[in-house]
Amino acid sequence: MALFYQFNHDSIYCLAYNKTVWNIDERVEAKKTFMGEDAYKEIKKQTDFTVRYGISAPKALPEYLNSYDYMTHYNLAYQNDGNKDDYFNQEEMNHFKSGNPYRYPSVDYYSNEFLNPFKSFFDVNGEFIGGNKIAKYYSNFGVYSTGDMFKMGDGKDARNNIYNMRINVDVQPIDLRP
Repeated sequence: MALFYQFNHDSIYCLAYNKTVWNIDERVEAKKTFMGEDAYKEIKKQTDFTVRYGISAPKALPEYLNSYDYMTHYNLAYQNDGNKDDYFNQEEMNHFKSGNPYRYPSVDYYSNEFLNPFKSFFDVNGEFIGGNKIAKYYSNFGVYSTGDMFKMGDGKDARNNIYNMRINVDVQPIDLRP
């Protein structure tokens, strides 16, 4: 008994016995008898598109110490670890407190100077469904893209893009044995 068939233009060959089972016209009639006349009726095609756009903002950003306060607390922690001297000397710390901001910077990378208050995102999905009782298909295509909060450098134009695709084909097997 053969279970696998090779489909040719004008006939079907059984792979196990390599003999002609029946020609295409007989196969179609057998399929119509087995599945019924409505086997070839098309299932209603469905197309669905979804587009979302929005912005997201952090609930809170960390608040860091300025350079002078950081060095003061670092010296205190350094002494608490058993060291007798300061890690940073007072003269160097005073430069960070009131000196040249370009030579002794105290930069807050979470300030409005470097970060936008929000970032944008969009999500686009397309879905296609159809077929008949013998074969059905489903496909889904999507793009998800998020921006960045940075205001400067390459970060201001950076986007994270995610693409996805899914395709399903369901085929109802038909017993074509004579």
